Amino acid sequence: MKKSFFIILIIPLILYLFPGQVAFFAGSAHSDLLISHYPNAEVIRQALSAGQFPLWANNILSGYPFHANPLSGLWYLPGWLALLLPLPWGFNLVMLLHLLWGGMGVFFWLKQEGLKPAAALLAGVMFELLPSTAAHFGAGHVTLIYALAWTPWLLWSEKKWQRTHSWRFWQWPAVMLGAILLADVRWAFYAGVLWAGVLWFDQVRALNLVTGKLPKGVLRAGFWVVFAVQKITGLTIQVLLACGLAAPLLLPLWQYAGLSTRSLMTGNDVLTLSMPPLRLLGGFLPLAGGSAEWVFYGGAVAVSIACLMILSPGLLKRGWFWLALSLLGVVLALGENLPFASSLTGLPVVSWLRVPPRWLMISGLAACATAAWGLDALLEENPQDIFKVWVRPTLGQFTLAVLGLALAGGLMALNGTWDWGLMWGGLGLMAAALLVSLRWGGKIKVKAFTWAVLGVLVIQLGGINLAMLEGRPVDEVLAEGKAVAQAVKTDDLSRVVSLSYAIPQQTAVQAGLQLADGIDPMQMAAYAAYLGQALGTGSEGYSVTLPPFVSGNPETDNAGAAPDAKKLGLLNIVYVTAAFDLPESSGLVLEQVIGNVRIYKNPEARSRAWLTRLDGSIIPAAVQSWAPGRVQLAAEGPGLLTLSEMNYPGWEVSVDGKQGVLERVNDVLMGVNLSEGLHEVRFTFQSPNLAWGWGLWGGSAAILFLWGFRRWKKAKR
Repeated sequence: MKKSFFIILIIPLILYLFPGQVAFFAGSAHSDLLISHYPNAEVIRQALSAGQFPLWANNILSGYPFHANPLSGLWYLPGWLALLLPLPWGFNLVMLLHLLWGGMGVFFWLKQEGLKPAAALLAGVMFELLPSTAAHFGAGHVTLIYALAWTPWLLWSEKKWQRTHSWRFWQWPAVMLGAILLADVRWAFYAGVLWAGVLWFDQVRALNLVTGKLPKGVLRAGFWVVFAVQKITGLTIQVLLACGLAAPLLLPLWQYAGLSTRSLMTGNDVLTLSMPPLRLLGGFLPLAGGSAEWVFYGGAVAVSIACLMILSPGLLKRGWFWLALSLLGVVLALGENLPFASSLTGLPVVSWLRVPPRWLMISGLAACATAAWGLDALLEENPQDIFKVWVRPTLGQFTLAVLGLALAGGLMALNGTWDWGLMWGGLGLMAAALLVSLRWGGKIKVKAFTWAVLGVLVIQLGGINLAMLEGRPVDEVLAEGKAVAQAVKTDDLSRVVSLSYAIPQQTAVQAGLQLADGIDPMQMAAYAAYLGQALGTGSEGYSVTLPPFVSGNPETDNAGAAPDAKKLGLLNIVYVTAAFDLPESSGLVLEQVIGNVRIYKNPEARSRAWLTRLDGSIIPAAVQSWAPGRVQLAAEGPGLLTLSEMNYPGWEVSVDGKQGVLERVNDVLMGVNLSEGLHEVRFTFQSPNLAWGWGLWGGSAAILFLWGFRRWKKAKR
């Protein structure tokens, strides 16, 4: 056991650390770690340093409800470990720990399934080294890796409960699903579908043994009905408890989602980045290029075992479910290339998700289970006696290896270039096929076979992953747009907007800039519409970026934009940057050019707060104190005091210590009418849904605790 844990712990440590560097998916210029997760971590770090809990953030989008954003990382406490160390050490370490946690989960889950420890161990190592996971690591999909790591533990907890029928384990699936919801609410749908499918399969298989002994007719039908009601009821209760544990995120998110551009998604948005059919070859050999989302190669061992399983009815009977699930995930990843895809995009929950290739992560986990079932059979003393085959493994594996090498050679011939990745995949198939054939024929001992398979897994998958990832020095990636950021830095209470993403979000948060633009899958619809008009770019439909970059080229996509200086001024935007010239009619004044970035000053920019008197005159209001979600002003009425912050449910205003009436200004801002005289005005943000969320969390936690305590006390008697 100790050796098993040592192996599981040490392997990813070597491959994923990237000391002093940020890992990128090869050929990609961007990483979500830098764009979203690092800035969000800095928001949390700065707020905690000031003794505040960040419900509101002002680093992008002119302010937004930080506590309701599922990518904020605010509610997933294990992710806070990344705050303890500087970039990239913090995130690299925490993602590494999650990979280890996931590998251990696979190990314990498959042992609970009754597989041999060695087979479960090899599957755990395979899970940690899956190229799909490495691709997401390089793409900076931090929260997806967090959530994925909890998925095998969800399956373990359900299996533990079903096998032992000990009520000590009944609540654990709810706890695991709650952790997944807090880590990445999007992945909870995929994990939940997997959980329900595995539970149903296991229970139906077990129940068939019982109902097969019952006479056909009403009795058997009634038995099935009772069974279905019980399982659906139990599953529903656990899902509700999991949602209760994640309620501090889910309730604010529910409100935010309804007001966001996410509600504007069409079927085409849901099917974004659907995997091209030609990428299906990526399940057989590691293909270079394309999107990180399309990587699903499981390795030569997985391919070899799958071939063995298909050619062996005995082994297929054992592991067909996981093989079928792996293939189903690949099919669903095709998205828009499926004839029935458009009908699926309108289904509940599915209509709020994007990127069908996320199903490939389910395929990866299923491939680990498939390989584990095959390896478990091969680890028997006489594997040829365990199950019959249609084609002798030696012939099947030899054919597989030849096909792999031929396909690799053919693809290189078509591309006209040498591809080490393809050859590495072909050579790996030869090694795996040789090992399977030797073990089947009893030519290699169990222990030697186990270590040899481990070696193939580590060398082949490790080589593919290292070739797929490239490290970039942290100083280099944090210096992008730094000169422009320094040039537009004025004070802490003014905003900057870019039509060409001239100041990356990681650079802006380091410089202390507040951006009116931003990249985030959640944006307030009213604000996106207003900024689209103010920038002259439009904002129809859904876009992850604001302003939208239609072709994905920020330097040219909005070249025809005609900004409105006055509308931008209401958002406290002092500077506008672009990689192209803006029309003189915009009212903006070109101040300087840095590289290819033009920096325009906005003469119409207003202060963060101002008073509009009855005669129409504008007077800046004095900001006495400012923090995200808490602003104190002094202004002399009469008139309308406007605060250039996004009007969102949860903002409150008090005038001279008494609650005031919040007014909506220019569709997106907020203000309050003041009577004559000098007034002290406070704007504060306190989400009403958050209180309900904490209440549901406390209730769910109490139910789980009391249930477990009661069962523990009863067991002690």
